[in-house]
Amino acid sequence: LMFKSGNFGSGDRTCRCGIIGRLRHFAEMAASKPAPKVINDADNSKFTFEEAKDCVLEYHLQGNGIDLTHTFVPAKYRGQGMAEHLANAAFQYAKEQGLKVIPSCSYISDTYIKRHPEYADLVKH
Repeated sequence: LMFKSGNFGSGDRTCRCGIIGRLRHFAEMAASKPAPKVINDADNSKFTFEEAKDCVLEYHLQGNGIDLTHTFVPAKYRGQGMAEHLANAAFQYAKEQGLKVIPSCSYISDTYIKRHPEYADLVKH
């Protein structure tokens, strides 16, 4: 990266490749967008969105647990935090219902739980 200013802590932080500006733009867009409305489609055992029903987090209820089995977000929605919104709803549901989460889905086990240690006590080991 080639910065216009040698002092990154102050002054002009733009760079020739425009990465800083693009990152700032995406951060501002994400902060200004309201979270999409997640719905629990209990009849089909999945969390999805009112406006993007092809984004799903599938689950199976098992006794006092909820097995989060599969998350899918189509390419046109990737990079927008859609999987995280679905997982947030699933973990909130588990908490409200007193369920332990079984993280069978690799997104949940490998990514989401690591980013959200506040839900560690809900995970069934």
